[in-house]
Amino acid sequence: MACGFDANAADPLARMLLSSSAFSDMTRQVREQLKVDKAAFLERTIRNMERSAH
Repeated sequence: MACGFDANAADPLARMLLSSSAFSDMTRQVREQLKVDKAAFLERTIRNMERSAH
């Protein structure tokens, strides 16, 4: 899952118009499918972001 907010309603180029609650709902659905708790999900996401930054 991308960590960017390109699809956010505030992004004039994407035109996907997703709200913050839509991002929250999508994140919850992914967590449920992966069967991981919130802390583990955030830790994994941060670790992946750090790897991709190098």
